[in-house]
Amino acid sequence: MILGICSQPEVLEVLNLIKIIIGGICIVVPIVLIVFISKDYMKSISDSDALANVHKSLITRAIAAIVIFMIPTFIRVILYVADYAGADVYDCLDKANAVDISIAYSNRAEKYVDNAKKSLNRADYTNAEIAISKVDDNAKKSSLSNELKSIEKYIIIGEDIDSLKNKADYQKIKDIQSKIDNVSDNEIKQALQTKFDEVKNSVFASVGNYPIVPFGEHELYTGLKVYQGDSLDNLLKRNGSSASELDEKIKMAVEYYGVGTRKAAVAAVITLIGSVAETGYQLPYFWGGKWAKIGVNPNWGTRKDAASCNEYYFDTQEEIDSCKNRNKYWAMDCSGLVNWTVIQGIQKVKSQQDTNYGKRIKLESNRAVCQIGDALETEGHITIIVALDDENKRYIIAEESSGLEIDSIPYSGKKGNGYWCNKIDDYID
Repeated sequence: MILGICSQPEVLEVLNLIKIIIGGICIVVPIVLIVFISKDYMKSISDSDALANVHKSLITRAIAAIVIFMIPTFIRVILYVADYAGADVYDCLDKANAVDISIAYSNRAEKYVDNAKKSLNRADYTNAEIAISKVDDNAKKSSLSNELKSIEKYIIIGEDIDSLKNKADYQKIKDIQSKIDNVSDNEIKQALQTKFDEVKNSVFASVGNYPIVPFGEHELYTGLKVYQGDSLDNLLKRNGSSASELDEKIKMAVEYYGVGTRKAAVAAVITLIGSVAETGYQLPYFWGGKWAKIGVNPNWGTRKDAASCNEYYFDTQEEIDSCKNRNKYWAMDCSGLVNWTVIQGIQKVKSQQDTNYGKRIKLESNRAVCQIGDALETEGHITIIVALDDENKRYIIAEESSGLEIDSIPYSGKKGNGYWCNKIDDYID
């Protein structure tokens, strides 16, 4: 069948109109010819010469009338014998009637309703509505309309899923999953779940997709300023986001890689570093800064007195004042960062003592004895491993030193310094 023309009601309507026009011509033209012949006979009945001329034209007109009358038959014979584009075209002429046109509209409506149920797409839903409006059979129209309306709530869920492509929303993702779980139709439920998983995985994969390279080796991490004097939340809001949205990004990145896994912990800290770097800044270092909670501290970057700058650690007021001068703006210190990273990865609050000190392995050879997610400790400092650079035999680390950044050290540790790998297998898989 040529492009399925016999199933297209508009085509059948055109063919039906052509049939009516041709049928009218086939009837009207022969009658007109008969009328003219009759008139010619009446005029020439007393004139023998004129009558002879009428007799001559009679044969020509009669042949013309027969030919015109037989046009539909000739067309059908030619199409059938030649089988031009298949006998389906021939069949279309028979189907070009009111009954078959009505059936064609009903069939199209059924097909479009089925398409809408399969795709759960608003455009297909609208096409089905239009098709149903052209169905003549009221009972059929009502049945199809009710069937279509029954899936509109699923269309809305599908639209919610599509909206995630424009704006990642962790709470909305949870709400959508809840709605899908409550769908009773298994076929529709599976279709929605498949679509949701595709979009969700795409969103999750892009959320924490920041380069894991030492600062200065990628344009995102080049020329960053240490952020100070205002809150992290205000910084993000000036750049079209917020601290709460950053919390959502971190949760999504963690969930994508699997809560409780090493990759999830790494995704959390890299999402924090990368999201702040997109604004042109890096978080400051703050001695004694801890944040043993899920999510970020929206007030990081604001002015705060460093409680750790006291007589317990320093002998003189001058040393205390110097410490306070170096630690004015709220953020995390090195151990606080490691603790925070593990907490995000497991989505449970753990003490710093738990997360910073596991089984210790001395770095002495030029091979990796640590995994991503493990802590790397030296005298007075601790970092978290976010990648392994086997080509250059280096650990890529996230650390709070002069600011929150990504750096690297050799597998064997830095010359002259003792380094230990603190395994955190008790908390991260």
